[in-house]
Amino acid sequence: MKAGQWDPKQGKVVINEIAIPEPGPNEIVVKITSASLCHSDIMSIERPGLEEPFTMGHEGVGTVEKLHPSTEGKGYTHGDAIGFLYIVGCCFECEGCMVHNMQCLDGKAEVQGFTKPGFFAEYAIVDYRNAIHLPKNWNLKTSSVFFCAGITGKYCLQIIFEPS
Repeated sequence: MKAGQWDPKQGKVVINEIAIPEPGPNEIVVKITSASLCHSDIMSIERPGLEEPFTMGHEGVGTVEKLHPSTEGKGYTHGDAIGFLYIVGCCFECEGCMVHNMQCLDGKAEVQGFTKPGFFAEYAIVDYRNAIHLPKNWNLKTSSVFFCAGITGKYCLQIIFEPS
């Protein structure tokens, strides 16, 4: 598959051919429809010690392509349109996760597009517990910006739910 990766040696985004990921426990493979960048992606490309290309992007939407057996019966089926957050490796159950998944006490929370492959690819791994079904009337080609927990998402939701 093709992936948009930041290449620190070239100092730019390049399109590379990489393997389609296989889902592990609690994971699904999503065929990405759209992905977007926000200001924090600049921090990911400027981090110290970065030497190899990595797949960018922590805002994405798409359709369910493949389910790990542990996710069967959890509400998702092949072809479902979903949006998702970008934190993986957390337990989703401890006291820290109840505050924010990056505070997980029992796992190793990592951010896709920073320390784990992101969504600027044809396919990506998503933890089903961070996914949500999207309404049928949503345009998947323009919906990825809703899935950043930062300023972008807040701004877009204000436009939708608090029209002038």
